[in-house]
Amino acid sequence: MELHLKSHSSTTSKLNGCCRSLLLSGYLVFSFLMTGAAQPYSPPANHRVDINLDSGWRFIQQDVSGAQATNFDDSSWTNLNLPYTWDVSGGQDGPATAYYRGIGWYRSHYTVDNSYAGRHFFLKFDGAFLVTDVYVNGNYLGEHQGGFAAFVYDVTPYLNVGADNVIAVKVNNAFNASYPPLNSNRRQSGGSVFLRFGQCSQYWPFPI
Repeated sequence: MELHLKSHSSTTSKLNGCCRSLLLSGYLVFSFLMTGAAQPYSPPANHRVDINLDSGWRFIQQDVSGAQATNFDDSSWTNLNLPYTWDVSGGQDGPATAYYRGIGWYRSHYTVDNSYAGRHFFLKFDGAFLVTDVYVNGNYLGEHQGGFAAFVYDVTPYLNVGADNVIAVKVNNAFNASYPPLNSNRRQSGGSVFLRFGQCSQYWPFPI
C-alpha cells in the first residue's frame, strides 16, 4: 500500500506541476497577444495611382470597320465625355423617338507619363451596356458580356509609356436573350460606358 500511495502522490505532484506549467504558458501567450493587440497599426505604403479618363472621347452611333486601328480617322465623330448613353434623348422623348439597338464606337487617346515606367497598368470599366469589345493600340483585350458589373483588363503589355495610346471600345446594346434585363417598364441605358484607368506598382490588387 505504501508503494501505491507513494506512486499516487508522485503522479499527483507531476500533474500539479504540469497544470501549473500549462497555466503559466497560457498566461504568457495571453499576455503576448494582449501586448501585440495594443500596438498601433501602420498600413503599408500605397503607390497606386488612379487616373480618370472620362474626358476627350470620340463617338459614333453605328458599326465602323477598322475603328480599332490606331491610325483610324475619327475626326468626324462626336466629341463627348463619359459617362455617356446614346439613348438618353430617346428615353426623354418617349415612344415617339426610335430607340436605337445596335453598335456604337468610342475612341480616345492617352499619353502615359514617363514617370510611370516599370509599372503595371489596368483599364477598368465601371460598367458598359450590354456587350463590349475593348482594344488598346489595335490589340484586342477581350469581350465583356452584361451591363451591370465592372470589369478590368491588364493593359501593361500593350501600352506605350511616354507615347500616345489609342483606346477603342465597341458597345452593342442589341437585344440578347442571354443577358438580363430581358424586359422592363422603362428604357434601358443604351451603350452606356463608365470608365476608370489605374496604374499600380504591384500586379494586384486593382482598386475597386
